[in-house]
Amino acid sequence: MLNGPVPAFQALAGMEHHPLLALLMLPFLLIFLRATWLELRRWYLYGPSRNNRAMFDFDESAPGHLSNRK
Repeated sequence: MLNGPVPAFQALAGMEHHPLLALLMLPFLLIFLRATWLELRRWYLYGPSRNNRAMFDFDESAPGHLSNRK
């Protein structure tokens, strides 16, 4: 008999715990957690970010401008 819902779910799904997979995922998890922390700290100190792209005029001679597309 399986003890608890997690081993039962793993048995039904055919999953097993692989330490190597956890080690491979750990750097990505740490990077994600650090980025989350930095963004939350920035938001707390400076408030929500603002999209200031509308402050600038369009450069119609820019290569990516829609008027230059064929």
